[in-house]
Amino acid sequence: MLIDRTGKVVAEGFDNLQSIGEGRVLASRGVKWGFADFAGNVRVPLIYDSTGNGFHGGLTSLAKEGKWGYVDLDGKVVVPFQFDEAGSFFESGLAPARMGRRTGFIDRSGKFRFLLSYRYSAGFIYSDVAPFWRADGKFGYP
Repeated sequence: MLIDRTGKVVAEGFDNLQSIGEGRVLASRGVKWGFADFAGNVRVPLIYDSTGNGFHGGLTSLAKEGKWGYVDLDGKVVVPFQFDEAGSFFESGLAPARMGRRTGFIDRSGKFRFLLSYRYSAGFIYSDVAPFWRADGKFGYP
């Protein structure tokens, strides 16, 4: 259940409520995930198999049927579900993504801006540098 600062229940009926950001609350019923607003109205349908780190810059990554994509605050698909892995955009305007053997950073249209020779990156979370995982599984910064 979701309560306000006075303790009043403002939303219930969900099995799990987690990350809160940009006016949305990550919510689940059973094994499916989506997002509700602070009044408990479902804004992103509870149809997704997995979620990213919540909304950043108006978009969030979600997985459906084994592929990741991005939706906006109202649940509209902005970047199609085509990635094997997809991270958050955060402040940089770029998000880490992997599609098959291609790993790199995509822009908000879903196009790769540049590719990496690394296995995966967590993204430019709150700085101008991004940690990465090499193909041999070791972790570092460029």
